Amino acid sequence: MTSTRRRTAYLLGLLACAAALWVWWGGAGPEKAIAIEGSRDEESVVSQPVDALQADAAEAPGSDTQPERRDQGTARTEVAEDRRARISGRCVTVEGQPIRDCTISVWTYQTREQEAKFPDQRRQKIPRLQSGEDGRFEARFLPSKARSYRLAFFKKGQASHSGKLGEVRPAETRDLGDIVLLTGARVRGRVLDDRGRPVAACRVSVSAGERLSAALDKSNAAFPPLRTKGATTNGTGRFDLYRSLCSGRWKLLVSRELVSPGEIVIPDNQSEVDLVIRVRGHDDKDLIQGHVLDQQGQPVPDARLSYLPRPTNGPTASDHYSLRDGSFQIPRSEWDTGVPVHLRIDKSGFNPLKTAKPYDWGTSGLRLVLTRGTSLSIHVVDAETRSPIENYAVRIRDLGSGPTTMGPQERGAHKNGILRIPGMAWGRYRIVVEPDESHAASRWRTIDVGRVEGPPILFELHKLVRQQLRVVTAKGDPVMGSKVELLEPEEGHPIDANTFVGGIGRSTTSKNQGRPWTQGKTNDKGILELSGPPLRDLGLRITGPTHVPLFVNGIRLQNGSKPFVVQVVTGASLSGRIRPTAVLRQLTDLDKRESKASPASTSSKRPGLRLLQKAPPNRYPPGGSKRFPIAEDGTFKIAGIAPGSWTLQLVWDRKEGVYSYFQWLDLQELADLRKGEERELDLDISRFLLGDVEGSVTCNDSPAKKWTLHLRARKHSLPMGITRRLPVTLPLDEVGKFATQLIPGIYDCSLSPEYKNGPWRPLYPTGSTIRVTAGGRQKVRLKLGTVELRLHFENHDGKPLPKLRAILVDEASGRRYSLPISDSDGNCSARAPTGSFRLVTLPKHMTTLEGYEAFINAHRRDYETAFNKAHILLGELTIEAGGQAEPREITVPKSAGY
Repeated sequence: MTSTRRRTAYLLGLLACAAALWVWWGGAGPEKAIAIEGSRDEESVVSQPVDALQADAAEAPGSDTQPERRDQGTARTEVAEDRRARISGRCVTVEGQPIRDCTISVWTYQTREQEAKFPDQRRQKIPRLQSGEDGRFEARFLPSKARSYRLAFFKKGQASHSGKLGEVRPAETRDLGDIVLLTGARVRGRVLDDRGRPVAACRVSVSAGERLSAALDKSNAAFPPLRTKGATTNGTGRFDLYRSLCSGRWKLLVSRELVSPGEIVIPDNQSEVDLVIRVRGHDDKDLIQGHVLDQQGQPVPDARLSYLPRPTNGPTASDHYSLRDGSFQIPRSEWDTGVPVHLRIDKSGFNPLKTAKPYDWGTSGLRLVLTRGTSLSIHVVDAETRSPIENYAVRIRDLGSGPTTMGPQERGAHKNGILRIPGMAWGRYRIVVEPDESHAASRWRTIDVGRVEGPPILFELHKLVRQQLRVVTAKGDPVMGSKVELLEPEEGHPIDANTFVGGIGRSTTSKNQGRPWTQGKTNDKGILELSGPPLRDLGLRITGPTHVPLFVNGIRLQNGSKPFVVQVVTGASLSGRIRPTAVLRQLTDLDKRESKASPASTSSKRPGLRLLQKAPPNRYPPGGSKRFPIAEDGTFKIAGIAPGSWTLQLVWDRKEGVYSYFQWLDLQELADLRKGEERELDLDISRFLLGDVEGSVTCNDSPAKKWTLHLRARKHSLPMGITRRLPVTLPLDEVGKFATQLIPGIYDCSLSPEYKNGPWRPLYPTGSTIRVTAGGRQKVRLKLGTVELRLHFENHDGKPLPKLRAILVDEASGRRYSLPISDSDGNCSARAPTGSFRLVTLPKHMTTLEGYEAFINAHRRDYETAFNKAHILLGELTIEAGGQAEPREITVPKSAGY
C-alpha cells in the first residue's frame, strides 16, 4: 500500500513539472517574461533619482568585472550601465613600458559652485582598480553633477601621481592616453639629536627645487607627481612621508637645526628609503625634562605636552610627546623670553593635567601623574516600542575646549543598544546620537562626567515623520522651483534669512544656526515632501525666483496629516542694462588671464549682480547672496525682491596666487521697492573702465627678473562705489617687465626679490606711484637700488648682542624696513634699499610680553606718538648702491637696557 502511494505521488510530480514546462515554453516564453519584468523595472528607474543609482554602484564589491545583481531587474541594470562614464588610459614608464598592477583611485571633490548648489551631498565611493598586463585601465562609474573627479596613481617603486578630470557627464567616454609614472620611493626614518636621543614633534619635509621641474617635463602635465605634505615625528622620533617621491636629489627640511644629511638621494631602482636624520640637540639649561606616569606608576607614552605662556613673536612653539618609557623633553624656543612656564599634558583616556606652579628652564626629574578618565555609558531605544536601537554613532563636543565638534564615533552595531566609552576626561560635554536612516537624530544633550561612573544615559529616538508641503500664490496657483529648507533651531532662535545651516557635524560660533532636515525644491505642482522628527518645533525657510522669502516657525510634523499649505507674496522686479559692456568683458578676460597664471586657484564666475539690504533685518533676495547673471549685451532681470530699500552691487572675482575672493562695486541705491513693482534701470559704469599699464623694473641698473611687483590702491582714489582696497600681485618676467589692466586710481608700488629663505621684506622703488585713468594706457619705469647690508651689534661693554631687532627708517619718506633678528654672534645681514636712514631699535624692556603690555596700558591714548619716541637711535646710515656693503659695527647705548 505504501509503495503504491509513493508511485502515485511520483507520477503526479512528473505531470506537474511537465505542465509548468509547457506553460513556460509555449505560453509566456522567456522573451515575453523578460519584457514584462523589464518594462516594470525601467519605469522604476526613470522615476528614481540619479543619486540612488550612484549608491548602488558605490556599494558594489568591485568594478565592472563583478556580476550584476539580477534581483534588481535586467532593464534597470541596462539603464544604469548606459549611464556609466568610462575613463580609460594606460600606465607606462618613462621609456614607454607598460606598468601592471598599478592602483588607480577615483577621488571626488566639490567646486565652490557645486558646494553652493548641492550643499548636502555625501561623498561618492568608487572602488579602486588595477592596471592590467598591458598597463591599461578603465574606470566605470555613475557620475554626479554635484561632484567633480580626479585620478590618483599608486605603485610601489613609482612616484605617486594625481590630476583632475573635472566634471564628468553620464555615458561619457574619455581616453586619457599614456600616463607616464616616474620612478620613486617611499621615504621614512627616524630623527635623532646629536646625543642619539629620539626627537618627537619634529616636522620633516622636502623641497622639490629643480628636480621636480625636470621631472615634470618627462611626465604628463595633467597628471604630475604628487608633492609630499611632510610629516611630524611621533614619540619615538619616527616619521613616514607616505607618498612616494621621484627619484633624484631632494633638499631635506626639518623644524630643528639640521646636522645631517643635507639632502635625500633616491635611486632609480629603489622603492623605499630609510633615513636617520641628525639634528642639533639642546643644552640641559634650555630643557624641561621628566616622565609622564599613570596612578600606578606605569609610563604613559605619546602624551602631548605644551607650555604657557607661548612665545609672542616668531613661529608658534610645537607640541612635544612622551616616549615609550614615559620620558619627555621640552626644549626652549629661541623666541622664548626664558620666563618660567606652566605645563599642560593631554592624553586620550586620561584627564588633562595643568601644573599649578611654573617651572624654570633647566628643570629635570619631573614626575607628572595623569589620572584616568571615567567611563560613559549610553543606552539608545525606540521612543514608542522601547526596543533597543543598535546601529548608531555619537558625536561629542567638549564644552571646555571651544565650539569644535568631533566627528561621528563608534559607528556600528551596539549590542542591546548600549555603548560604553572608556576614559572620558572629567568635565562637561554635549552629546548627540546619530542613528540609521529610519530614526531621527537626537537633540544635543549636556552631560557632566565626574569621578564616579554613573548609570547609562537613556536616549529615546523617534522615527522620521513625512508630511507634504504645498507652496501656492495668493490666487492658489502652485509655485514651482521654490527652494525649501526645513531647519531645527539649535539655540532657540527663529529661522530667518541669517540662520546658518550648521547641521550636526558642523560647528560655528554663531548662535543663530539650524540643523537641516529637508532641503529641496518644489515640483511642478508646488509640492515637496518634508521629512523630520516629530514633537519638535521646526522652521521653514522658503525662497524662490519669483516670490519674497518666507519664514514659518513653530511647525510640527505628523504622519498622515494634511499637507502644509503656505502662501507666498509676489516681490518686486528689476530690469535694465549696464553700459558699457566693455567693462564686463574686461573683468571676464582679467579673471581668465589670472586663472591661467595661477592654475591652483578655482575657476571664476562671470561678473554678476548682487542685492544687499543693509537696514535691519538683513536679508538677501531669493537664492541667498548669490549673484544674478548679466547677459552679453549688459541686460539683466531680477525678480522676487522683498519690499524695502536695497543696494545693487556689481560683483566679480579676483585671484592672488592660490587665493580667490570676490570684489564688489556699489552701483545704485534702490529706495522703497514696493510689492509687485517693476523698476527699470540704466546703469553707466564707464568710470570703471580698466586702464592698461605696462612697464619695466630695474634693480642696480639690471632687470629685476623673477621679482614680484605688489600694487595697492589708495582707497580714496578709486571710483565711487568701491569700498575695498585692491591688492594686486604681478610676477616680473625674465627681463623685469610686466603688463596688466587696473581699475582707475592711484597705486603704491613695492617689490620683493625672488623668495629663497625667510620672509621677504618689501622694497620701494623710485617713483613708486602709478596713476591709472579709465580706458587709458600708461608706461612706467621703476628703478631700485639695493645693497647687501651687514651689521654687527655690541653693547656698551663690547659684548655681542644676539636677538636684537633693528629698524631702518627712511629719512625722505618715513617708511620702515624691519631687519632680521641678529644671530648668536650679534651679526645681521639683509638686502636693503639705498638712501639715507636712521637705524633704531626698541629698549629691551619692551621686547618682553609683560613690558610691551605695560607700555600699551600706559599709552592707550597716544600710543603711536609714544611708540615712535620710545625708539633708541643707533646711528644714521647712508647706503649707496653696490653688491655688498662693508660690515658696520653698531654699539647699542646703555640706555637701551642691553
